[in-house]
Amino acid sequence: MSTSIEKITLPKGSGVVEVFAPNGVIVIVGANGSGKTRLGAWIETSSTSPHQANTHRVTAQRALDFPESTTSQAINLAEEELLVGYKGANKVAPSAIGGMKAGIKFNNKPSTAFVSDYHKLVSFLFSEQIESNAKFVAASHKDSSERPPKTKLETVKEIWEKVLPHRELILGGLRVEAKARSGTERYNASEMSDGERVIFYLLGHALAAPVDGIFIVDEPENHIHKAVQIQLWQEIFKVRSDLFFILLTHDVDFAGAQIGSKKIYLKSYENNQWDWEEIESSELPEDLLLEVLGSRRPIAFVEGESGKLDATLYGELLPDFLVIPRGGCSQVIQATKAFRNNHQLHHLTVIGIVDRDRRTQREIDALKGHEIYCLEVAEIENLYCAGGVISEVCSLLRRDPMDVDATKSAIFERLKLEVDKQISLHCLAEVNHALNQLPGSAVGELKIAEELQVLVSGINVTEIYGRISRDFAEIIAQKDYGKLLRIYNRKSLISTVELTLGLRAGEFVPLVHRMLKEQGNNSLAAAFFNSFGEAKTAIEAIRLSR
Repeated sequence: MSTSIEKITLPKGSGVVEVFAPNGVIVIVGANGSGKTRLGAWIETSSTSPHQANTHRVTAQRALDFPESTTSQAINLAEEELLVGYKGANKVAPSAIGGMKAGIKFNNKPSTAFVSDYHKLVSFLFSEQIESNAKFVAASHKDSSERPPKTKLETVKEIWEKVLPHRELILGGLRVEAKARSGTERYNASEMSDGERVIFYLLGHALAAPVDGIFIVDEPENHIHKAVQIQLWQEIFKVRSDLFFILLTHDVDFAGAQIGSKKIYLKSYENNQWDWEEIESSELPEDLLLEVLGSRRPIAFVEGESGKLDATLYGELLPDFLVIPRGGCSQVIQATKAFRNNHQLHHLTVIGIVDRDRRTQREIDALKGHEIYCLEVAEIENLYCAGGVISEVCSLLRRDPMDVDATKSAIFERLKLEVDKQISLHCLAEVNHALNQLPGSAVGELKIAEELQVLVSGINVTEIYGRISRDFAEIIAQKDYGKLLRIYNRKSLISTVELTLGLRAGEFVPLVHRMLKEQGNNSLAAAFFNSFGEAKTAIEAIRLSR
């Protein structure tokens, strides 16, 4: 069985829009306050919603009080009480079901009511089991080959135990108990963890939803460990393939994990109107797209990984930006270009920041054209070695100001010991860049060889090496410390700072970060920004425009 619903109608602006989702799953992502809950309530209870008669919604405001025991009743009454909140709902016209739910089930507060219906859910599941078993007994008297049906409660148990393989549910006597699969001690389901109760709750409601209906879940990720979220929802989609699912969430990780679903970004809800847009397929990773769509801050793509040196420092220096580490410089460049070329993201301010490395001025200017800025240091570790940063640290530690000059001198001496290697690395980088300029239009072996020969003949290694050598010699002769940090690629330079200042190995960087955090030191942050080059100008312009 698969869902017969391929599209739904959603309010947008002053009208409504049809949204197609052939796979039967829509994930609506929005920040807190963007109107997700109100949108779910509109679909289920509004008199103008075409879906009110066959929609079942699990609200975000839900109690998890699992009853110690329950009572059974006629299945139709248990179902009406759970789904509508009113016994006798079958006598109500479909066009009035939404209003009935809003008034009775949600106490006229369909968007904000706190729903406490766990006892109704358990009563429904046991009532359905009792009725199914009674029908089976009656049928087996006529046909001994009749097979017992799998009840909804048994299906809940089966999936619950598949998702939580170290736990087991025991059903019987109108009560649910649990135990560790490897143990013997039972405990009442009311004592289960929040996650265990939520999983049971969602499974039960999914199985209770009307056939070929719409099933809405607000904050489906709540209380559920990320390790089991994907499996749980895959099982729910499978067991209720007849349903059309609408999942409302602010969790971009959860949204991104729902592969194949239609994604909608909910921007805002104002004056009883929703503003949203479908997230289109693009070259951008979907999880990254979801993360930035909800951002009200400018975005800075940076090198490094979350929690590592680059991302941590940028996060502290740019608290008003959404800082997203993308790994290497090529990933930063790719992400920044892709975002700036995506028409869905025209409302976002996006920049990229990369290390200078051994780039030529021509390369730096080309990147700037895409709002990608190179630091005025060879690599981010050199930011910590900037004269202004060392000076601020020495001042805060009440160190002798001469320690700053001593540190600079020590770094110059270190460069002198490996200057030939540094010159060679810069020369190789420039040669490699030149070789990468081979035209891609050449066709045939001879033409490619000819183009390569022309390219190689234009690369004068002697000239390149000599020029770079003179640059290094000039920097050393003039003791130009700023230019040294711009061309000196050596991640371990920080250790020279520590050694000169009498600090333990690995102590300097955490010390700097504590100063940035604890003292809110504007002068220390400013010292870092002095090495940001044109990135500093771009950041200041963005801040002024907001």
